Amino acid sequence: MVFRLNDNKKYYCLVLLFLTLNSLSLTETFSHPKSTLEEVYSWHLLKDSYGPTFAGNLSWQKYMEFLEKELVENEVKRLTKDFFEYERWYTSDKKNDHQWTLTIEGKPIDVASYWAYSGLTEKTGVEGKLLYLNQDTQKDLLKGKIVVFDVGGLPDTFKRFSEISKHEYATEDLHQIQDNNSTGDYWYQVNYLTRFAKLDEYLKDSGALGAIAILSMSPGRAEGIYTFPLIRPGIIGVPGLYVDRVSGNELRDAALKGKYANLKLLANVQNSEAYFLSGFLPGKHFGEDKDQFILLTTHTDGPNLTQDNGGFGIIKIIEQLNKIPVSERNKTILIMLDPQHFMPGRHSINWFNLHANLSSRIVSVIGVEHLGQMEYKDIGNQFRL
Repeated sequence: MVFRLNDNKKYYCLVLLFLTLNSLSLTETFSHPKSTLEEVYSWHLLKDSYGPTFAGNLSWQKYMEFLEKELVENEVKRLTKDFFEYERWYTSDKKNDHQWTLTIEGKPIDVASYWAYSGLTEKTGVEGKLLYLNQDTQKDLLKGKIVVFDVGGLPDTFKRFSEISKHEYATEDLHQIQDNNSTGDYWYQVNYLTRFAKLDEYLKDSGALGAIAILSMSPGRAEGIYTFPLIRPGIIGVPGLYVDRVSGNELRDAALKGKYANLKLLANVQNSEAYFLSGFLPGKHFGEDKDQFILLTTHTDGPNLTQDNGGFGIIKIIEQLNKIPVSERNKTILIMLDPQHFMPGRHSINWFNLHANLSSRIVSVIGVEHLGQMEYKDIGNQFRL
């Protein structure tokens, strides 16, 4: 992603950088395809071995140690860490650990995932009457209930924003896709709770015992989903779960009949330390007042392997840029790795304000993320390529 400023010369300089980078990358890749791919693949295996990467947890620390080591080896200068602390909410990501469960009058209901930063229960969970929430439900009825609600699919008004119309690159099977709203639909449903419906605000201080969102997704698609975005800071205080549309049919029917359920969500809250990591790949004017920066950035936190693997891409970009002599680099590359993408109060710490002396000299931005992802789709209640 490139943001162009007013000066066209700056833009053309960036285009030239991309052309140079792309030609070098292709040459390098085709010269040593196996070694390059095996190296990057091994990085992903290492990252995956530690599990989801949330700011401050062990997986994140290992990831940051790796990135810092690679940046140093690739001659990135003046590495700086800007530390901060926050309250990190977490639970097990493994369904078989039984940290998040749901039963209706003793019958287990399959749960797709948990609502991050919703709340927590005691080991025995919370027991209460189910209440199906719709637009006509009075808020005072939520108190003492386990609230159930549907998250519908992508509205028609949103579809025109998510349709694939123009593209710079697409795989050969693009023309075979009959429904190109799949990604937009997934994004909409994931964003619905906190961005569009603001149900976190609605449930806070409502007195509800718990909340369950029925996603309009197949079991495979809904499994392991993570709450996004966590726009507001803090914990809601109402433990929440996600179910897919198959389990949702039974749950909805039970809620409409006013049956009783037990919801369990065992979680922990821990004060965690994280940091921004920044540094410079020098250009020929590095250290001079007239130097300008091209910002190379990504986020370092995420719930799955490829959500936050942009750091690996940045390392490979830096490797290629290092093949250009410093005397031929008209601008310095400023690298900034941000750990706040999946934090509560998302991006509430403004790194650019902390370093106004640097951000005022940024002329272009390149964002790197989500590398190597493949699109899976719902085919009926199957989730596959």
